[in-house]
Amino acid sequence: MELKIYYKHYCTVLGRVVTEAKKLYSIELIANSENKVKMPWKIIKYLTRKIQNSQHVSPTFNVDGIEHSPKQATEAFNNYFLNITENLNIHFAKDNNPISLPQKYYPFEFPPMQIFPITEGKIRSIIHTRIFSL
Repeated sequence: MELKIYYKHYCTVLGRVVTEAKKLYSIELIANSENKVKMPWKIIKYLTRKIQNSQHVSPTFNVDGIEHSPKQATEAFNNYFLNITENLNIHFAKDNNPISLPQKYYPFEFPPMQIFPITEGKIRSIIHTRIFSL
């Protein structure tokens, strides 16, 4: 039951973050546009899908004063997460197995895990309630 509560809380927080990011993006588009009256209508038309994708203003990302295209930002993001293990420089001895590592750094007794079976119907109901609660 705690997992379901945690999942719903996480989805709520994630929804708020996405909404805030969209709002900040729209505010930035309006602030950087030449025609500040026309740009909100372009945004509304795009969000309601009444505009052709070719008319949508392509965003650029400004990082440390350098403009980046969405493709460059996507490639940098992907490369970061693909290479993160190599960049961490974590080297384990060959005799350390993954099971013993947590015990090495956490000397206390681990509580027994309780596994609750969940059905596909239960997952669908969680997703269904999440979709309609937005």
